[in-house]
Amino acid sequence: MVIPGGLAVEENFKESELLTTGEGLTLLANEARLASLAALACGGR
Repeated sequence: MVIPGGLAVEENFKESELLTTGEGLTLLANEARLASLAALACGGR
């Protein structure tokens, strides 16, 4: 199962790694959380 926007999430994740501000770290954490939820959703099926 392919998640729409999966590649976009990876690209945003890499961009977030370049940010050293608190906002960047928050975005990174949020995207990591979404990615893990998506992985669980796919793995459960």
